[in-house]
Amino acid sequence: MTPFLLAAVSAFCIDKQYCLEGQQVGDAFEFTVYSSLGGWAAFGVGHSMTDAQIYYGFQVGNKTTVVSSWSKGHGRPQPLEIVENLQVGSAPDWAKLAFRFKRPASGNYSQLTQDSVFIYAHSSKAPTNDGPLLSAKIAFHGPNFGVIDRLIEREAQPILQPTFNQHFWHGLVMFLAWAVAPVLGIFTSRHLKHSKAWFKLHVSFFVFTLAATVAGFLLVYLFKTPEHFDNLHAKVGLSVIIMMTLQILLGIYIDQTYVHSRTETPLRDKIHWFTGRATFLMGLIAVLMGFQRYEKIGHIVDPLVYALYLGWIAVADAFVVYGVSKAAGYHPVPSEEPSNA
Repeated sequence: MTPFLLAAVSAFCIDKQYCLEGQQVGDAFEFTVYSSLGGWAAFGVGHSMTDAQIYYGFQVGNKTTVVSSWSKGHGRPQPLEIVENLQVGSAPDWAKLAFRFKRPASGNYSQLTQDSVFIYAHSSKAPTNDGPLLSAKIAFHGPNFGVIDRLIEREAQPILQPTFNQHFWHGLVMFLAWAVAPVLGIFTSRHLKHSKAWFKLHVSFFVFTLAATVAGFLLVYLFKTPEHFDNLHAKVGLSVIIMMTLQILLGIYIDQTYVHSRTETPLRDKIHWFTGRATFLMGLIAVLMGFQRYEKIGHIVDPLVYALYLGWIAVADAFVVYGVSKAAGYHPVPSEEPSNA
């Protein structure tokens, strides 16, 4: 494999926030990191924190320490050794922290090639240190992290990364898909069957759930590096998608085989009712687990968000069960079978 860097300095930069420079020197590479936050800064060799060698630097007094570590999950990496901090020279005016170190191209390390992918993070919170520098605990980075898919020659225009947070938008879309639209869809089928428009409304809300779920799934599948289903939240979410697909197919079958003159409710309808509610419940659980996953990968979720979400679920449940049936002047009768027309 061809090394990903040449003699020229290559770089990845977020304008006046974070910058990583790299240059091949013999059979090794020199990396320089600049950060505007000043607490600590890091970059790692790997697609994600599930399996990456991470270098992080921080300053104690006038001394900057650089630590080589290994990460096996979305948490603090395991420190391995302190590496030599080389002289940086002149740093940009915006940089509050800067450090340089040398890394072998291969050996006991992952081979650096043109296909190498990196991750980065930095924070304004200084590490806590009650003992040796190697044991200093770095704080979570919050939203200041990302993936570096390539370095370009320093003479070229530095890469300006967009601030697009696919995890946030994934969560927002899935909240609308599973905590809002199903509430309205179930409400129309439970309380508005006296209206000829109920079926179209019911279908419309769940078509939105389908479209939003697909969009939310693509947001993380296309932007996230593998493994895609390496956590419980993702596995539960995938189960919800499978159940939703079966529920939609069953709903289409029920609509196509509906008989106006029937005198009792078929088993397939009852299955549709109960599996629909089970899928809805799993969707709500998946959203809640998504908040926890969002925190685990380094973001901050205010406890108020959990309280508001659980409060919304309580209100939504009351809306579905009791709803505005009195205001609508209609009380659902289980044995009643209105037309889908």
